[in-house]
Amino acid sequence: MTPSKVSIIVPVYNAGKHFTQCLDSLVNQTLREIEIILVLDLPADGSDRVAEQYAQRDSRIKLIYNEINLHIGKSRNRGMEQATGKYIGFVDHDDYCQLEMFEWMYQKAEGEHSDIVCCNYIKEQNGTQQYPQSEYIPSSENRENFIRAILRAETGGEGCLWNKLFRNNFLKQNQIQFIDTKLSSGEDYLFVLNVFFCTSKISYLPQNLYHWVTHTHNTGNTDNYHTIEKNIINRLNIFAAVNENKPDNAYYFDFLTGTGQYIYSPFFRALKERNFADALHIVATIKNSEIYCHIKNIFKREYLSVLLQWKPTIGIFFIILRIIPQKRRKHEELRN
Repeated sequence: MTPSKVSIIVPVYNAGKHFTQCLDSLVNQTLREIEIILVLDLPADGSDRVAEQYAQRDSRIKLIYNEINLHIGKSRNRGMEQATGKYIGFVDHDDYCQLEMFEWMYQKAEGEHSDIVCCNYIKEQNGTQQYPQSEYIPSSENRENFIRAILRAETGGEGCLWNKLFRNNFLKQNQIQFIDTKLSSGEDYLFVLNVFFCTSKISYLPQNLYHWVTHTHNTGNTDNYHTIEKNIINRLNIFAAVNENKPDNAYYFDFLTGTGQYIYSPFFRALKERNFADALHIVATIKNSEIYCHIKNIFKREYLSVLLQWKPTIGIFFIILRIIPQKRRKHEELRN
């Protein structure tokens, strides 16, 4: 049997109507020496039957059945454990790829001896297509700028997982895995951040090879994925990674910029979609968290100018955070 050049890992939950388009784009890749690892995370919509039908027709498809619902982070880890390809790519079950994607990325990685290859992508939403692009071209020279963009949670694809190809041995040697998404959001950003901290062998393809299909049922668009508790743990994990790899505080400004977005979004969603009591509960949770202590300590230094980098609503939110007392017991009682 021909060794796999690329292992493509796809966690599968309730993939819905988009799943067949995803699978068709993978089985028809122009790079034939691939393995497609579908990690079935107890889907309840028949996605498992669709996966099994495709596996019967294509021997390159490997099925992994989770015994309990692991969510997307640990499901990807299970796929990585089984991956035999020289390189690993990740695809979400409701997205799809250009047919040349993995051939071109593999050739780029081999030609430049890369640990990671990045490409551009297309965002599809409600029948429209957008072409987000990072301010920085991924390269060894731009590595620092790319790390800063990930920390700031920018949306040019810097922290995205699926527009990248990773050398398998590199991930194993550096023990880079995904965090448990039952506990934390932003597993992809932390994974990619750790990759960039560990290598400068970075290559880039300017073509738009990945289609990110956004809709209301995307994992990242659900309340369960972006709870304030999960977002706080995400920022604590990011903070730990920053301190481990750059202990001279050089990235604190960028970290604070991204943190503003991460902890503001659940507050805004609660205010917009639920009620004021829920929004106050989120404020209380932030105020009594370890991440708020880090934020205060950073603000005590020279980073007040970060307020000018945020949207006005996020800046106002942080000013409110500083004014409101540490404990809001009465509001907690009202909420309960």
